[in-house]
Amino acid sequence: MLRILLAYNYAKELSVKIEKHFDDKQRAGTYTPARLPYGYKKIQSNDVVKWGLEEKTSSIVMNIFEMAKQGISGYSIAKTLNLQDIPSPSGSYWTAVSVRRVLTNRSYLGEFVTHKTKTDLLQKKKVTFLPESQWIYHKEHHTPIIDVILFDIVQQSLAVKGKSLQKGITTEDFFQGKLYCGICSRKLKRKKANGGAIYYVCPMKDEVGAACSNKSKRAEKLKTMVFSAIKGKIYEVREQKDTVARYETSPYRKHKEEQDCMRLIELKLQSDFQFKLFEKLLERQVDNDIQNKDDLRGLYQHIKITKKYIGIQIEAIEKENFDYKVARSLRATRMSAYLKHEQASELSFEMLDTLVSRILVLPAEIQIAYKVETTISLNLDTNNNL
Repeated sequence: MLRILLAYNYAKELSVKIEKHFDDKQRAGTYTPARLPYGYKKIQSNDVVKWGLEEKTSSIVMNIFEMAKQGISGYSIAKTLNLQDIPSPSGSYWTAVSVRRVLTNRSYLGEFVTHKTKTDLLQKKKVTFLPESQWIYHKEHHTPIIDVILFDIVQQSLAVKGKSLQKGITTEDFFQGKLYCGICSRKLKRKKANGGAIYYVCPMKDEVGAACSNKSKRAEKLKTMVFSAIKGKIYEVREQKDTVARYETSPYRKHKEEQDCMRLIELKLQSDFQFKLFEKLLERQVDNDIQNKDDLRGLYQHIKITKKYIGIQIEAIEKENFDYKVARSLRATRMSAYLKHEQASELSFEMLDTLVSRILVLPAEIQIAYKVETTISLNLDTNNNL
């Protein structure tokens, strides 16, 4: 125990020293991340690692900012880069998200922001994200790729586009965040046709052209498909509830409850008997009524084992009954989440929001991942009648 305590204290002291070392380097601006932002490379100078411009990728960063300055969307920029066979920072396709990461990264101004996270080495390197008020900014830390004027123009453009996008999202857009391409797993993009019809398309169509073979789907058709699938799920839940109701009122369940009750009474009587027997043996020992001490020890050991075995049986029955009651309560709650929409005649935002977590859209079908699990396990005897 002492060795464990000493080892823990040593590890704790070492962890504090390492954390302080990293903290000091972050505050001084001498800390170098394992991976530099896209457009930069590490240059070793004696014992110091500096940020240097990577000629090819830094020019790509500059082109991205210039395109954004001209009002070109993130999707269009990504498509342009992909058509030019330019790998993204991750080595795969460019997306609107990866383009936006470049456009909002202040590292391209020559700034370096540190102290964003804190790592607890004792808790398996647990990372805590620190509030922005604790971040440390180092200006003129390395060679910039763009100037402040260009960066600010792009940020204003991004802010305006973000507000416009928010204005375009209405309560009718209740698919927001739930539709994904069943082929490439990308979140589907909402678009509006010239005639006003809303449809959803895989963003790979915009960003990479023909990289994804999935077809666009009209919002109204998706509503019909999703509503039909949910109604089918509700029908299954109704049948499950009826099955559960028949089980809970069945002779089998009633007989089992009576058996459990009788068994608990018997076991508790046995436990009380063993306790009284133990008391009598203890009295006889005090009165020196037993000559053979080995026999006494044997009896004590037998009583101890018997009481433990009885206790295990009581605990098992009580746990099974408790688990059944909890499962029954959870099952009823989950089923009611579906059955409250049993009379619905069309898809509503509440229905979608409470029941569905994700919808995979495939060329000929959809696959829904539901938030609420309704799988029933009653451990029924195959011969009982429900």
